[in-house]
Amino acid sequence: MEIKKFTSNITNFIIKRVIELFGMVLIILSILLFGALLTYSPQDPNFVFSNNNNINNILGFKGSIVSDFFLQSIGLISFLVSLTIFFTGTNIIIKKKILIILENLFFTIIYSIVGTLFLTFYYKNSFWLAINGNGGFVGKFISNSFLKSLIIFDEKICYYLLIIITLFLFLVSVNFNLKFFLNFFKKMLNFKIKDKNTKESNYENFSAEKNDILNDATRIQENFSFEQNLKSRNNQKNKIQTSFS
Repeated sequence: MEIKKFTSNITNFIIKRVIELFGMVLIILSILLFGALLTYSPQDPNFVFSNNNNINNILGFKGSIVSDFFLQSIGLISFLVSLTIFFTGTNIIIKKKILIILENLFFTIIYSIVGTLFLTFYYKNSFWLAINGNGGFVGKFISNSFLKSLIIFDEKICYYLLIIITLFLFLVSVNFNLKFFLNFFKKMLNFKIKDKNTKESNYENFSAEKNDILNDATRIQENFSFEQNLKSRNNQKNKIQTSFS
């Protein structure tokens, strides 16, 4: 029994460390992807043009290829994808559940479709992404479907609706916990209120102590002046008595 327990503990330990390692790899990849996207330049080598110009991308040739693939396919939504990968890796490390990646991948695909449709329809033109625009070729493909007619039916409502759907699915893909966020915000608010109350109480105590010290000082001064008056009167009496004597 002890051997079985020992082997099961070792197995669980190894599995957890492997899951944590996988989550750490995802975090590193997300940071590298975000850096490659942020330093993307249309003049860098890509799948179409592979010239030997100076590469501006922080990750060099590989970074320019990867960033060009993401930006030309799903456009600016690529930045949200990198954030999703980062938080997915973080949640895998915390929760020790590798299947989180499948759930987050599902929501990532959905918000990428909705987001590229929004960018292609409302903000298509881009100097930075001149070939396929802000929504990429995925957005172009989706905008040519029946969804375009639905947006044209009421563009103002669809504008805000697409934004809300994209942001909501993005928050779901990063395992955003509204209850945890509200509790954290509540704790921070209570901490600030307590800190403010303690500062006010400390200030009141300090002012009370200061008033006590001032009152004691004034009492000492009054007693001192009273004693001086008594001494002066006694001296005068002594002088009068000596003069009569």
